[in-house]
Amino acid sequence: MSTTTPTTVEPVGDDFPIDGLMPKHETQVDTFLTTNPTYDGRGVVVAILDTGVDPGAHGLQVTSDGKPKLLDLVDSSGSGDVDTSKVVTATSKRSKKKDRSVASTSSSSAIPVPVAASTAAASTSTAASIATSSSGSSSGDKESTGRSVYITGLSGRELRLPAAWQNPTGRWHVGIKCGFELFPPGLVSRLKSKLKKQWLQQQQQCVATLQQQIRALQQEQATPLSPSASSSSSSSSSSSSSSSSSSSSGNKNRLANSGDPVSSPRSQVPVAAAAAASASASVLSPRHRKESSSSAAVRSPLTSPRVSRSKSTGKKKRSSREEEHEAQEEQEKKGSSGGEPELRAADRGQPGGEQPPVSNESPTAANEPTVISARSNPLPVEDGADEDAEENDVDADADVEAEIDDPSGDSTAAACQKKQLEKDLREQLKQLRELQKSYDPPGPVYDCVVFHDGQCWRAAVDVQQTGDLREVRAMTDYRVEREFASFGGETALNFSVNIYDEGDRLSLVTTAGAHGTHVAGIVGACFPDAPEMNGVAPGCQLVSVKISDSRLGSMETGTALVRALRPVLENGCKVVNLSFGEPSGEADVGKFTRMVAKLVNKHGVLFVSSAGNEGPALSTVGAPGGVSSCMVSVGAYVSRSMMASCYGLTPENFREEIQYTWSSRGPAFDGGAGVSISAPGGAVAPVPNWTLKRNQLMNGTSMSSPSASGGFALLVSAALQNKLDLSVHALRRAVENSARTVSDIEPWALGCGLMQVSDAWDHIKAHSLSTVNRMRFKVYLPAAKQRGIYLRDPESFQDKVHAVQITPKFWPNATESEKIAFEGRFLFRSTVDWIVAPPAFLLQNDVRTVKVTVRSSRLQNHGSYFGEILAIDASNPTAGPAFRIPVTVIRSVQIDRLSSNLTPTTMSNDDIYLKPLAGGNGARFLQEMDAFAPGTIRRLFITPPSGASWLQVNLSSTNFATSRMFVVHINQLSPAQRSIKHCRYERWLTLTGKDTSGISVPVLDTAMFELCIAQFWSSAGESKLLVDMEFHGLSLTQPSVALDSSTIATRVDVQSRLGEESLNFEGALTSYDALVYPTATVFAKPQARDVLNVANDKQTYQMELTYTFQLKETREVSIRLPSFGEMLYESPLDAQLWMLYDANKRYITSGDAFPFQASSTKLGPGKYTVLVQLRDENMDRLDSFTSLPLVVNYTLPKKIDLAARSSLSRALVAGPKLSARKIHRGELMPIWITTPDLGSNNKELIPGVTLRGSLTITAAGVKERNRQVFTNGCPLEYPVSFTVPLRSVTDKPSAPESSTLTSADTGLETLIAEKVAESKIAVLRKFCISKQSSNEDKITALESIQTLIEEVSSPSFVFRSGLPAYLAITATYLNSSLSTAELFEEAYRVLQVHIDMQEVAAYFGTKHDTISREDTQVDLLMKARRKCLLSALSNLCRAYQLCSKTVGFEWTRPLEVYSILKQWADLTTPEYLSLYVAYESQLGNLGECLAQLNKALGRDLLSKQRSRQQKQLYKTRIQLLDQLGWINWAQYERDWMLLRFPSS
Repeated sequence: MSTTTPTTVEPVGDDFPIDGLMPKHETQVDTFLTTNPTYDGRGVVVAILDTGVDPGAHGLQVTSDGKPKLLDLVDSSGSGDVDTSKVVTATSKRSKKKDRSVASTSSSSAIPVPVAASTAAASTSTAASIATSSSGSSSGDKESTGRSVYITGLSGRELRLPAAWQNPTGRWHVGIKCGFELFPPGLVSRLKSKLKKQWLQQQQQCVATLQQQIRALQQEQATPLSPSASSSSSSSSSSSSSSSSSSSSGNKNRLANSGDPVSSPRSQVPVAAAAAASASASVLSPRHRKESSSSAAVRSPLTSPRVSRSKSTGKKKRSSREEEHEAQEEQEKKGSSGGEPELRAADRGQPGGEQPPVSNESPTAANEPTVISARSNPLPVEDGADEDAEENDVDADADVEAEIDDPSGDSTAAACQKKQLEKDLREQLKQLRELQKSYDPPGPVYDCVVFHDGQCWRAAVDVQQTGDLREVRAMTDYRVEREFASFGGETALNFSVNIYDEGDRLSLVTTAGAHGTHVAGIVGACFPDAPEMNGVAPGCQLVSVKISDSRLGSMETGTALVRALRPVLENGCKVVNLSFGEPSGEADVGKFTRMVAKLVNKHGVLFVSSAGNEGPALSTVGAPGGVSSCMVSVGAYVSRSMMASCYGLTPENFREEIQYTWSSRGPAFDGGAGVSISAPGGAVAPVPNWTLKRNQLMNGTSMSSPSASGGFALLVSAALQNKLDLSVHALRRAVENSARTVSDIEPWALGCGLMQVSDAWDHIKAHSLSTVNRMRFKVYLPAAKQRGIYLRDPESFQDKVHAVQITPKFWPNATESEKIAFEGRFLFRSTVDWIVAPPAFLLQNDVRTVKVTVRSSRLQNHGSYFGEILAIDASNPTAGPAFRIPVTVIRSVQIDRLSSNLTPTTMSNDDIYLKPLAGGNGARFLQEMDAFAPGTIRRLFITPPSGASWLQVNLSSTNFATSRMFVVHINQLSPAQRSIKHCRYERWLTLTGKDTSGISVPVLDTAMFELCIAQFWSSAGESKLLVDMEFHGLSLTQPSVALDSSTIATRVDVQSRLGEESLNFEGALTSYDALVYPTATVFAKPQARDVLNVANDKQTYQMELTYTFQLKETREVSIRLPSFGEMLYESPLDAQLWMLYDANKRYITSGDAFPFQASSTKLGPGKYTVLVQLRDENMDRLDSFTSLPLVVNYTLPKKIDLAARSSLSRALVAGPKLSARKIHRGELMPIWITTPDLGSNNKELIPGVTLRGSLTITAAGVKERNRQVFTNGCPLEYPVSFTVPLRSVTDKPSAPESSTLTSADTGLETLIAEKVAESKIAVLRKFCISKQSSNEDKITALESIQTLIEEVSSPSFVFRSGLPAYLAITATYLNSSLSTAELFEEAYRVLQVHIDMQEVAAYFGTKHDTISREDTQVDLLMKARRKCLLSALSNLCRAYQLCSKTVGFEWTRPLEVYSILKQWADLTTPEYLSLYVAYESQLGNLGECLAQLNKALGRDLLSKQRSRQQKQLYKTRIQLLDQLGWINWAQYERDWMLLRFPSS
């Protein structure tokens, strides 16, 4: 045996470098806490305005001194709100009504039991629900101490309440909430993925079972069996079926005795009846006018006796008691043998053989007849059907199973039945697969209960979805008892509650993402057993305010931001962290910004915000942090320690410290600094439990902001413990003046420097009591309306004097004497020699102006320059500047195409040369950039040549050994567009070897742009790039095109101002806008949470505008509020939010101020409602928006191409279209765009709507090259619009074909009599079905109906409405115990007497020409008779269906009538669909029924019908799925019903 000598491995290191996981050394936090261990944030409350904080997350349970970490959890967005205004009362007894919504323990939101599970397993185990309560399992049927009470939830579940709950008022508020509307997107994605995977396993087994049954049928057809063998095979098949999946239980009995066509209980009578009816129908149908020899075998409907389901059809019908007694005996026999009863249990998919529910509607009256069997009974088509009758059908089914006819029969009929059965099974298999394509888990639906226990409001959530709340904790507002619960199971999602508006509104507080918990962990996580993972301030307490709206994918809203300030004040927060932001073009404006300024300046709350992640170009800071003077804006810094610990990088390959590449840079658009300070921008911190992780690495300025907030909390804690009266402005000034500068990081990125906590504390101790330190100073340039000096354009090349206003602002409680005594003596110090200011400046309690001169002429090189004027308090010069005046100057290279002496131009700092190249159009330049390293940034500032319209930039690598990542920004600010999202273009590139890639963007020739290229901070290795820039001058002379509808063509001029270009025109209209105006305006009830102390206790009002629109076809739709577009932080109102609902009140989607962030929504035909919420404290201002228009944009099903011609004459005669051609420099070429022909297919384009699209002009071949090389594509794209004009009507529409007879055809008296009869019937029927009608009134109405029947039975009536049959149906509504057979038979007799069906069939079976008046009268008469026939037959079928609930009802005759109706009409249309399903299911064609239902629902055929009809169709599909035995699909549809048809 060989041996191996062990090798010794030297350890790499003793310990993991944990210092960089939660960076504290970089900001001196570690040394500060080592020196001052009790200054760890104790006594300080920090508010986290974010996606919410998980109260169960690790490290967020207690502070370092043992106090609760989380003081309050609030959802200010409203996305977790539940309407609990519905009040119910409780009963001490369970309702007799069966709980339809929880009949099956498995639902679409639960992990289902495998399809192939045995019956025993199905009766003893339930599906493991995703939403299982964390507080304990349900106690089942065990009686708890005391007496439970019951209420009905909005889901339809019966909720069992524990006796321990105290509710003196007896009022229970109920609501309902869909879990997937509440869960964070990441959790929903994970749950759906797992549900789909497990559902697929179930589906595959169900498919396999159907395939096995089909193969069994094929084998039987290939090998015919003798009667004895058939019986044996039947027994064997039944045995095997009992162990197969419940998903195909509807087919088991058909397969068990498939050797005999009459041995199946489902088709025993229907098959015989169908055969007879088919023969009869062949005579009466217009499709089969020839008589059949088999028609003689059809019994007369008036004389044929009823056929019972016994072995001998001539046997006298037994009583119901005898049938029940025999059924019970037969079932007991089967139960003892272990055969059929177990099969029943498996069929129904329920423990103990209970039949699953078919609906969640209330049962009908007690005297309603019971149902024989779910499989022998038709599917109800009317609301109010007796849904509980199925609970009593077990004995009747057993009786049917026991009375199987003799298996010997006609072999031909048996073969036909097997073929039909195989066909139906194949259709079932097809529909099963079609259903799978549309499978989308609806998620759990939770019942919510709110009540007052005599002391406070409490709420409970049925997270188990069982209705049993006996072990569910009733919680109150989190800040009162600090309790939270969990949705449990695989969600691992915790939640708390808050209750508003006297119990009418419940707020379920969850997290919309992991972001907020991670931020909270950086601020103050506390791990007593692992202090190295503590946050910056482990002793502080936290308040979580969820500003992310789950309806908008975690986007913040104005409502959430404004509401968030209330809990900040209520909980005494000293520091607020906001790691959110959006692009903005204005500074210090907007309702939220003004309120934050009050919070900071009057209440002494420090507000910290992230600078943004839009870098590395300049002026990329966003709102609110980068453009609000009242907030501390924080950039993101990374150190070598963080690189090693968090990112696994080799520190030696990188600089010692650097700014993250994506960290936004200043200055702001108005010259403000943009970035105040910097802090570490990455950390490993706690995340919510639903992520299934304890900690996670995240980076961004979202992480640098809480790092700074934690540092501020340490300083506040130290000041409190030392009893220092520290103002918020002194605190901020101490941090900014003590921050450490980093030589390799530019000031626009770093701000005042990297935060240093220990140095800041030293500064506070030395200077906090200074009068100047307690004050703030407003710096403002009134001429430019800016907060700083920012020179970007050619004016920066000239020396200029700027007037700067300085305004002193005192602390809130400053006395008049203190204001009078103030006299600030300041010394001005310039950080650079090209900025000149007076050496001294005296300031009292007033506004003063100082003159600052910027000598741009001293800046010879092109590039970016930064300097400051520092105002030093002469009485305290070591304290640092009291205020700063920032100055930024950009000197660009001006490229003039007309200049003949272009030479290489030197750029500042890096000896960069811009080299003009020959060729192209003469405006092409090459730039060599070397010395790139990780984090290196190169900036080119260029003023485009006059006439330039777009720029093409190529980047080429120089034989890199390894790949490098670069980011390219092109940023061109202009007075018209000062928001970064409109003027910045970005691309991330990975280059290897000698790769070439690039970007193409539109440019303005009137403004300078910045081309910024940076090697990503973590991309190791030195690099060299070649940058090839080429300007193009091809453009339209106008920024947009509006086609003139009054002319045949519209002229558009194209020009090329730089050189020869190639023109290639393409254009199309792709969508259209429709203006919608409000139909209703409502001012919502003010809510207590909208009263904000920070706004002087002003009430915020909410106005709701209602808009409606209708779709006739499926369309992609997007919704916009142009008046408030892209305004959030700078919006003058509190908020604007719109929500879209369908006709059934189902919520579809939402949107807010940023339409570009929301994708279009695909909507089917139907009516839709948009609710727009506008909120403000000024009701008069809201009144001005009562007529606010809403824009609904519809995507056209097919784009409308635009054609261009080279001349007007060609456009007039539709001549040759414009082809690709050359345009010379300076040439102006007109092109004519033909007015689009909308065609007759675009009927939805009504006059007044505006079609929108785009057109492009580009060089031939360039567009395709751009698609391959440039991510932005061709920039020469212009918007085009066309308003649909009024159409002139030349031809009157033809009158619709009349199907009624006039007085000339039938006689005036007859016509009047029929109209009167029809009116009477309409009134009587409406009265009969009214729930308010008394029994005496119904008896009177019944007598009136009997009289009407005699009247309309007169031969003078034509019966074009089928009145006798219609009256017979109406009579059934009056008294369900009435024997209706006579009425039906009479209606049928009258129909046969007065309508010759053979004559009508013969007429419509032949083509006729209605030339003469006589022919027209005959045609009208025949159409009236056909209409009468269809009405009478359909009504008669529905009447039989209603009568089928009586015990002993036979289907022979109804199926005969149905077969006749089937020959006269297409019963798969919406008018007859429910009838079709009801009767075809009796013939065993379940697969075809499901196919027609799916087809109708898939095409939204009923979307134009009433909501009640839609709901009934869905309920019919559920009943059919139950009948098929597909219990999982039936429950899936039941779950969706709660979402499709919400109560409010």
